[in-house]
Amino acid sequence: MDLNLTIFSALFIFATVITFSVAYLAWRKRSVTGGRDLTWLMIASGIGTFFLIFETAAPTMTQKIFWAKLEFFGGLTTPVFYLLFVLRYIGMEKILSVKNIIWLFTIPAITMALIMTNEYHHLFWPGFSEISEKTNLMLYFHGIAFWIGYVAYSYILLLIATLYLIRFIIWHSQTFRTQAWIILIGSLCPWIASVIYLTGANPFPGMDLTPFSMILSGALMVYGILYYGLLDLIPVAREILVETMADGILVVDGHNRIQDFNESALSFFGIQNKNIIGSPADSSVITEKWLLQAITNQKSGSTIEITNDDATKSFRIIKQAIEKQSGSHLIVIHDITDLVAQKMKISAGEERYRNLFTMFRLIADNMPDMLWAKDLHKNFTFVNKAACAILLNAKDTEEPIGKPFQFFADRERFRYPEKADWYTFEGQYYDSDEVVMNTGEMQNFEEYGNVLGSFIYLDVWKAPIFDKDGKMIGIVGSGRDVTLQKQAEAEIYQKNLLLNAITSATAMMVQGNVSDESITEAMDLVSKTIGINRFYILEQLPAKEDSTRYLALRYEWTDGTVPPGMNNPNGKKISISQFGLKWHESLSSGKTVSGLVRELPENERAILESRGIKSLLLTPIIVDHTLWGVVGMEDYLHEREWMPSEQKILTAAANTVGTFYMGKQRQNELITAKGEAEESERLRSAFLANISHEIRSPMNGIIGFTELLKESDLTGDEKKTYIDIIEESGAHMLTIINNLVDLSRIESGKMEVWFSDVNIDEQMEILCEQFKPEAESKGIALSLKQPLTEKKLIVNTDEDKVLAVLTNLLKNAIHFTDQGTVEFGYTEQAESLEFFVRDTGIGIDLDKQQIIFDRFIHANVSHGHAPRGTGLGLAIAKGYIELLGGKIRLESEAGKGSVFYFTIPLSI
Repeated sequence: MDLNLTIFSALFIFATVITFSVAYLAWRKRSVTGGRDLTWLMIASGIGTFFLIFETAAPTMTQKIFWAKLEFFGGLTTPVFYLLFVLRYIGMEKILSVKNIIWLFTIPAITMALIMTNEYHHLFWPGFSEISEKTNLMLYFHGIAFWIGYVAYSYILLLIATLYLIRFIIWHSQTFRTQAWIILIGSLCPWIASVIYLTGANPFPGMDLTPFSMILSGALMVYGILYYGLLDLIPVAREILVETMADGILVVDGHNRIQDFNESALSFFGIQNKNIIGSPADSSVITEKWLLQAITNQKSGSTIEITNDDATKSFRIIKQAIEKQSGSHLIVIHDITDLVAQKMKISAGEERYRNLFTMFRLIADNMPDMLWAKDLHKNFTFVNKAACAILLNAKDTEEPIGKPFQFFADRERFRYPEKADWYTFEGQYYDSDEVVMNTGEMQNFEEYGNVLGSFIYLDVWKAPIFDKDGKMIGIVGSGRDVTLQKQAEAEIYQKNLLLNAITSATAMMVQGNVSDESITEAMDLVSKTIGINRFYILEQLPAKEDSTRYLALRYEWTDGTVPPGMNNPNGKKISISQFGLKWHESLSSGKTVSGLVRELPENERAILESRGIKSLLLTPIIVDHTLWGVVGMEDYLHEREWMPSEQKILTAAANTVGTFYMGKQRQNELITAKGEAEESERLRSAFLANISHEIRSPMNGIIGFTELLKESDLTGDEKKTYIDIIEESGAHMLTIINNLVDLSRIESGKMEVWFSDVNIDEQMEILCEQFKPEAESKGIALSLKQPLTEKKLIVNTDEDKVLAVLTNLLKNAIHFTDQGTVEFGYTEQAESLEFFVRDTGIGIDLDKQQIIFDRFIHANVSHGHAPRGTGLGLAIAKGYIELLGGKIRLESEAGKGSVFYFTIPLSI
């Protein structure tokens, strides 16, 4: 058997030795009246003390209960043996018949049976506490069988024995005073110890002090037996019970003569001579006359205070008429000075309690956390100011007392019936009270909801309140507002989710090689993480001639709750004025635009509410310090507040998406550039083939006809013909070489411009006369259109380059016109002259109009017209016009002719 011996176990061992020693001494005197009874009394006490050794040392609850049951074999019989001993001691053996003795043991026997079967009915011990780690003791909760079968019955027997002792002492002399004092002290010790245990004043919870008192009782008994012949001098009841009493006892007859007294009475009255039996109570033998007067004048049960030598003493006077002795009285003087002092201490303690409560109230009302207490009906018994202000909206700390939490929740909702989310907190708050009451344990709760229209999050602790008997009488709670902390935690959590989503989205776009599919998948991932309904990318388009700017919808994602804007023709392009000028300014400066739609200005709110949007976030895509586009996120179901961290991360993500989108555009541009480069290479190859043909033709003419000139038999006309052909071929080759040189000089920026005053009308007329024969030879009408003015227009420009451009355009117009007209001329504009050459020829296909001014291009080969020249004419013309500060353009329709326009700055 494992035992945990403690100091208490050692004390019980000592008590057991003492009690059995007294039993041994009493047994040696068993032939003397009362000897056997005292022996059994000490044996019964020793049995109880002996089993307490094991009960205090037992390590488990089961073992403790087992030894506690055995302990009561002695505890229940001790009061019976004590009564038997007293009755024999005072000479009342005649009532101690066998039948009466059996009846005395009947109730202990029944009680013992209930103790041994307690686990089936719990009438004696309904419950037990946990074993104390410090003392290894356990509290036993007591049931009705304990109070009736043990406490009440034992106290009745002890009371009967004590009364018999007192009665016997009153009627007998002081012959056995010392022995009586020993018995009385010995009998009072278990009384005092038992009362301390039952009243809860025990300094060691769970420890029955009655066995310890038996050490003192046993020691007194040993002392009395060995030194005063306690069992040899029978009876001693009067001396034990009267002489050892702290109360003063005085007996006077009808003539006010002293008949009896005890030591305490002598001390109270200041009587020096003990031989005063028969002396008048008011004689000179009593020196404390003030006390004598007080007890003479006061009624029974009254209290008096006597001040003497700066000390105040309090006494309670009890007067009792003695039966069968007319006029005789028993006067008991009870010194209650200590009791009065104790009451004063209690009063001072109550005052201290009031002061402590006041201090606690001040502390509670000046702390930010909420405190409250409730009874078992969930009505408030205490609240601090924080709870009133934050949770209840109560006018003061007294208003909630006696009311449930539901009262204040209903009151607030009644004040604002139109606001469904004004007060939604009481559901969880109310349920947690029930949880604590059911479990009886302190618990922590996270409670949240709207209070007075604002969301709060509380960290709540609640614990049950028990009275001294362990019965639950209410609960106490505290709440700390951790809304900001929870928001910060949520923001960090959302931030991490968002960062992970954006990281995954970025990886997705990279792995997807910047395709439309990868961008859409990235948008889907980010949108689902944030929990929005629509995600889109807008690109800012270049400004129109009227300075109007538009945002074009490039990409879009929706969760299905809203129709996509891509399918809405009106939603593909949004003007900046419709989008919001203020928003455009903020986004252009790199700032986000976010918020709840209901809080926006009326003009902005009306547009968004009509589309069902409740909250939105717009983040700019900045490229090279310029607003390239906008990433938009819209929530159609919830009014959400966009956290600062969300805005920063989403702004960065928007620029990432924009960068990838631009990367996709650049990828497309590279593909286009590659195609253009391949086309340019093809054209270059065609040009080289063409230029080689163009150069070989005149060279062949020059070389061939030069060889023919070597013939000696040529006539003069033949030589002249050959020389003309050689001259024409040389001129053609020179033109080709000049064009190549001019184009190279234009592209390298080394072409020089020579400005001079040019008579435009005169040069236009010369060109008309020069090309008219060629046009007429093809049956084409050539005409010059000039403004109706008498003055001649003089312009400061490079004459050769203007005439070269007009010459090239007129040659092409006549060459590609088989019938109809060719018209050229100019018009005056504010700061420039605009020249035109219009024909009714074959026209130029739409797909060739964008490249007609590129090098080596022959736009009309497909129409059956042989290529004319090197394909550099229009490229050179464009270069000349741009050098002069003008522009050249084309309007044409296949089969209906073409019009070439070019401008030069006007300087007269």
